[in-house]
Amino acid sequence: MLFKQEEINLHTHSFYCGHGTGELKDFAEKARGVFKVLGFSEHQPVPDDSLPSRMPFSDFESYIADIENLQRENNRGFVIANENSYNLPNTDGNENGSEIFILKGSECDWEPRYRSFYEDYVLGEKAFDYVLGSVHFVKTKTGELKYIPSAREFDLNDLKWYVSRYAEMIESGLFLVACHPDLFFGGYKKWDEEAVSASKDIISCAIEHEIPLEMNDLGLRKRPMETNIGLRPQYTVPEFWALARDMGALICTNTDAHNPKDTCGSPENGFLNKSFCLASMLGIDFVRWEADLKTGKILYVKP
Repeated sequence: MLFKQEEINLHTHSFYCGHGTGELKDFAEKARGVFKVLGFSEHQPVPDDSLPSRMPFSDFESYIADIENLQRENNRGFVIANENSYNLPNTDGNENGSEIFILKGSECDWEPRYRSFYEDYVLGEKAFDYVLGSVHFVKTKTGELKYIPSAREFDLNDLKWYVSRYAEMIESGLFLVACHPDLFFGGYKKWDEEAVSASKDIISCAIEHEIPLEMNDLGLRKRPMETNIGLRPQYTVPEFWALARDMGALICTNTDAHNPKDTCGSPENGFLNKSFCLASMLGIDFVRWEADLKTGKILYVKP
């Protein structure tokens, strides 16, 4: 079944991550009548709990159980309602409103040592529908991982490290989407020749490996910051996305909600949210998505 980008959101967090709020069911209810497909993508914990700002690994089974309960409650009704049509009924067949299809996913920070865990355990043994790929952290001189917008201001070595790590993530071939690729801007805070070069390297890698880059709506909802070219988002920087457009990258968008009220983002100038508004301003066409409603597997489709 084919879905337009405005009908699907694959990047959703909750109280499980430790820096979000809301039960999974609260996000599903907020999504009804807006999205036809909602994918949960909690920050993926690892067995040694070495990555900061995510649920402990001991909570992982509870997260899976919560998603699978929502799938049992929602997915069969969605399939029945849609088995002879690509059009979603308004409210028929579900006392809570429009049917919605739930996907089981996670957002994985790329660390090469966890590749087999992501591939064999999360996608394999636990049969996740998809995983998203991200790089959230930069290493300090002491080896500590710091969240990029909270880290010290980047130098060129930090920027090069980020680009190298992000390219490794793309090249792994594990991930459905490459999330917020311009997150480095939150640390580098300049749009200059080095930022352009870094952006081109990331975009070229994504094009080569045919993976969509995510225009992240959360970056547009955060407080903007001062840069050498004026106030700009901490990420989801228009200059990056204009470059991605010009280079011919595949581009998608997600809300990256961390509380139920942001499930669909915030309306902007008549658009569903800020990302759709920015995409319209830049002349960007998002990918579409093909979902197998029997298996839950999902693939992008070019615009």
